[in-house]
Amino acid sequence: MKMTKTHNTKQIVYTALGILFIIILLGLAVLFPTYYTRFYDKNTLNKVSFTDISINTYETSYETFTEKLYALAEASENKSPLRAVRMNEPGLNPGEKELTKIANKEIKKLVGYGVINEQLKPKLKAKKLTLSERYTIYGKDTLQGISCWKLVYENSDTNVTIYLDEEFHKIFFTRILYKKIPEISVKDSAFDKIYDTSSAITNKFSYKEFLKQQTGDFYTWWDCIINSYYNLDDYPDKPVDVIPYDDNDSTPPYGYVTFDYKYKLLLVNKWNYGDDNVTWDMGIALEKLIQF
Repeated sequence: MKMTKTHNTKQIVYTALGILFIIILLGLAVLFPTYYTRFYDKNTLNKVSFTDISINTYETSYETFTEKLYALAEASENKSPLRAVRMNEPGLNPGEKELTKIANKEIKKLVGYGVINEQLKPKLKAKKLTLSERYTIYGKDTLQGISCWKLVYENSDTNVTIYLDEEFHKIFFTRILYKKIPEISVKDSAFDKIYDTSSAITNKFSYKEFLKQQTGDFYTWWDCIINSYYNLDDYPDKPVDVIPYDDNDSTPPYGYVTFDYKYKLLLVNKWNYGDDNVTWDMGIALEKLIQF
C-alpha cells in the first residue's frame, strides 16, 4: 500500500509537534524552578506573619542560677511533670576536654568553699569521661527550658557522676563512688582533733568515722553550699528551712531550701558505706525530681 502525499505530510507534522513538545517540557524543567523561586521569594521575603505557638520548651531566659532553682522548686511543689529530653547537636557541643575543664573548675570551687574535703576531691580527666549527655529539662507553664550536662567519669579509684548546668556551669548534683576506702593522712589537722594519732594507725573504721565527723556535719555543709557555692544569700526573699531525715540523727542526710515560704527544693548530703567502698550523694536531688 502506497503512502499518499497527504499522509506523509501529516506524519512530518506529528513528528515535528512531538519534538517541539519534548523541547518545551525540557525547557520548563530547566526554567520553571528558577522562576518559581524568584516568585516565592518576592512574595515571602521581608514579610511578617504571626502564629500562636508555645515556646516554653525552648526559652531560656534565666538571668541567674537562683532563678533556675526557684523554677525547679516551684514546679516540684506544684506537682508539675518534669521531663528531661536528651538533646543531640553534633558539632555544637563542647568537647571532652572543655567539659572536663569546666567540671574541674567547679570541683575546685567546692573544695575552696569547704563543701568537699581536699583529700576527697575526685580527679577528673577527659580520657576517663565515659558519658556526656546534654539534656533540656522542662515542665508545664512554670518551668522554661533548663539545659544541663550529665557527665560520668570512670577512674581506677572513683566513679563520678555530675549534673552540670550548661549556662552558669554550677554543679546541680554529684555522686562520687569511692571504689576503695583510701587512707586519711594522720597529719591532717581535722583528723588529729578527732583521733589520737600517736599510734599512726589509719584503718577502714577510723576512715568511716572521720567521714562522719569531717563531712557528715550537715549544717556546716549546708551553710557552705547554700551561701557560698549557690550564693542564695543574694535572693531577697529566701526563707531557708532544714528538715532532718530523723530527729535522732545529728547529721541528717537531706534538707530543703524554701522559696517564698512555699516552694521547697530538696538537697542531699548522704553517705552510703559498703564493705570496701563509699558512695557520696551531694547537691540538688535532680534524679528524684526528674527521670534521666
